[in-house]
This record gives sequence, C-alpha cells and structure tokens, in this order.
Amino acid sequence: MVAEMPRDVAIKILTSLKKARIAHHRRLIVLTGDNDEKLVGIATSIIETFVRHFRPESLSILYAFHRVFDDSLDRRRCFKERLEKIKGLEI
Repeated sequence: MVAEMPRDVAIKILTSLKKARIAHHRRLIVLTGDNDEKLVGIATSIIETFVRHFRPESLSILYAFHRVFDDSLDRRRCFKERLEKIKGLEI
C-alpha cells in the first residue's frame, strides 16, 4: 500500500480520499519531518495508490513550500521527478 507508513494510517487516508471523491470534496494531507526522501516517498506513494485505485480523469495537486529555503526547492524538484514516473498521471 503506502510505503513507510503504518497500514492502518494508509487505509484511513485512502478511505478518506475515496469519501472525498464520492462527495466531490477535497482533502488536505500535511506531511512534516526532517527526512526529505521519506516525505517525498510517502506523498508520491499516496498519489500513486490513489491514481491506481480510482483512475481519476483529472487530478489537481497543490504542493506548498517556502521558496526562500534551498532545501524546500530540492524537495519540490524531487517530488516533481517522482510524480513524473507515476503511470496514469499527467503533470
């Protein structure tokens, strides 16, 4: 399911995303921490799982970051590169 995340947490997130999709609502997922690779991996894994299970016609993703910090720019670049590898997702 979702890499490096407890299975019960992953199921709760995906269940919430499914309910949001049915109700035409949005969900905000906030990830915090100091391990960039893990954060990017979890975020892209959630998106990849959503795309694989629900096959949306379109998907809007808002990625927020602090432009003034170099590490946030690196995280954004890494996130975008990982998203580009997800089958069925157009960026």
